[in-house]
Amino acid sequence: MRPRSAFGVFLVIIGLIGLYYVFTNEGKSPLEAVKNYFTAEVYEQQTVDLNDISNLDVESGSLDVSFVPGRGSEAVLTLQGRASKNVIKNIDFTTEKNDDTLYVTLIGEQGFQFGFNWSNIKLTIELPEQAWNEWNVQVGSGDIRIDEQQFASAEIQADSGDIEVNRITVDNSLVLKVGSGDIELNNVTSHSLELETDSGDIEAERYAAEQIRFSVGSGDVSFEDGTGAISGETSSGDISLHADDLLYDTDLTTGSGNVTVSLKNDPDSLAVTFSAGSGDGKIRLDGFSYERGSNGDDEIAGAFGAGEVKLNVQTGSGDFVLK
Repeated sequence: MRPRSAFGVFLVIIGLIGLYYVFTNEGKSPLEAVKNYFTAEVYEQQTVDLNDISNLDVESGSLDVSFVPGRGSEAVLTLQGRASKNVIKNIDFTTEKNDDTLYVTLIGEQGFQFGFNWSNIKLTIELPEQAWNEWNVQVGSGDIRIDEQQFASAEIQADSGDIEVNRITVDNSLVLKVGSGDIELNNVTSHSLELETDSGDIEAERYAAEQIRFSVGSGDVSFEDGTGAISGETSSGDISLHADDLLYDTDLTTGSGNVTVSLKNDPDSLAVTFSAGSGDGKIRLDGFSYERGSNGDDEIAGAFGAGEVKLNVQTGSGDFVLK
């Protein structure tokens, strides 16, 4: 049978299944009936006593993982969603305690694969309030979301997927790495932040850290309403920084893209240097004294006041505005 004829027969079969189930499946739509025929609900829940547990290690092959605040002294881990029956057979969900570490392993497939291997399953981990020592979370292909947690240090990594963290307190270092996907932070406090994505955007809002380092292959970077010594670069993308004041040294570099720094208050003591392969630099705040260049040049140096805080901006091809 030719490929087109086989595909046509396949569509007819799907249509007949849909018509059959719309009359035999309590009046549900054909699409809903077909979905019910090829897929099934997944629900599995495990509870783990966290007494003497201070570290967390989570590994997921290709499923979303979400961390939310819980109650009591137990972790509640819920695997829930819908998937094709072939995918369900291959899901392996295990928890293990070893010394002071809880290990969570989830192997499964997310999205669509050939042969109706499809899933939309998420692992939700409810954690009671406690000060964790170290987190290590790694997802192959899937999103990671963390809400209202506290730990000494953490490394969160997704090969392909987004990372979102909200209302997080970190004593030492927080490392977020993505191969392809976005990174979003909201209400995060840490001694140091390291943000890295090969392809995707970084958005940080209401943050506080002594040191912030970022690296982006292709994507935009945005920092808003926070404090910290920021340094980093994007090979291709815009960088924007919005803050009340610039209190720490800041170093921003983009290969191809614009850099915008917006301050609510006029700087008292800020030194500014800017250089571009192709681009203009503009200072739109009063009180700036030029040592080199002038407004609109591709190279500028000067200061507000004594210039105790340093702002260094470099663009390969792009403009810079301080306003």
